[in-house]
Amino acid sequence: NWRIEKRDLTTGALVTAFDTDGVVDGAAASQIARGAVINGTSLYIAGDDASVNWRIEKRDLTTGALVTAFDTDGVVDGVTASEAAYATATDGTSLYTTGYDASSNWRIEKRDLTTGALVTAFDTDGVVDGAAASQVAFAIVINGTSLYAAGYDATPDWRIEKRSLSDGSLVIGGLAIAPLAALNTLAEVPAGTTPLRLRVNIHVSGNDLEQSWESFKLQYAGRGAGSCSIPTGTPSTYTDVSSSTIIKFYDDPGGTDGTAISADANDPTHGGDTLKRQTYEEANPFTNSVSSILLSEDGMWEFSLVSNGAPDGAVYCFRIVKADGSTLDTYSPYPAIRIKPVNNQFLRGGKHFVDGAEMPYYFAP
Repeated sequence: NWRIEKRDLTTGALVTAFDTDGVVDGAAASQIARGAVINGTSLYIAGDDASVNWRIEKRDLTTGALVTAFDTDGVVDGVTASEAAYATATDGTSLYTTGYDASSNWRIEKRDLTTGALVTAFDTDGVVDGAAASQVAFAIVINGTSLYAAGYDATPDWRIEKRSLSDGSLVIGGLAIAPLAALNTLAEVPAGTTPLRLRVNIHVSGNDLEQSWESFKLQYAGRGAGSCSIPTGTPSTYTDVSSSTIIKFYDDPGGTDGTAISADANDPTHGGDTLKRQTYEEANPFTNSVSSILLSEDGMWEFSLVSNGAPDGAVYCFRIVKADGSTLDTYSPYPAIRIKPVNNQFLRGGKHFVDGAEMPYYFAP
């Protein structure tokens, strides 16, 4: 059964005020205590119980007594989908615990420090669980807005993940990765400073688009009670996206403005058209600097965007115009996002038009 000792930092002597003898020992439902973290006046211990499910205790630092407000008895115990907890860490508000689950894949939980309840905004249920390529997460550390979990995978080789503290999504190139939304549905992105990426395909018809021949810019508007074609929100007219607008360009430390973009498994397609990937953009204007886009081919650009204080529930529409402000023919439908504090999903699919040509678009990692 697990054992917790409190000792004087200088002499190593047991501090007898802690559980009357300096030792919490022999809790019958416990097995091994592997991880510990202190927050304020409390001690959190993580390990596994006698049923080989993980166990988390919250104890008073002075007395060693269980803090019963935590999961009603001071113990989160016997989670049937879990096996053993190996490490725990805190950001001062929540407790993050790593280990492995009953399928021998690693598990990361986020719990409320006071109540012990799972924080469901984290991976929609409070638990990142069952990554098929993983085995056991032995360590966790928190830095800024991210957590890092380390362990080994199914090979077995070591594995390190970086995840967002807020929603548990993997972080790649500085951006939190979230699942794509269903085709032609409104994308919902978290309030605050979680970035997103917008990829746009332009289908060329009528004439070839020679390399660097035409420059464009991205604009946005608040949909309000109107529509994306006739917006009534703030702003109510389409406005150039800049580094200071309420939906602004995001300077991603993992990306360089104007660099060529690579293929992604979720890239939008337009029938069997040849796709000419162009550039990643953190500012207006942009052009097809990578290559010409010939008749009946599609060009693709990727934009890095982030909310800049946009209110919860607001919906924003996007469009592309020529760099001189001249509008393109039509859009059906417009790319659009809704600001939502918890759900972090991205729009995939849709069409709009440049000079009579279809432009598929989607929101992607």
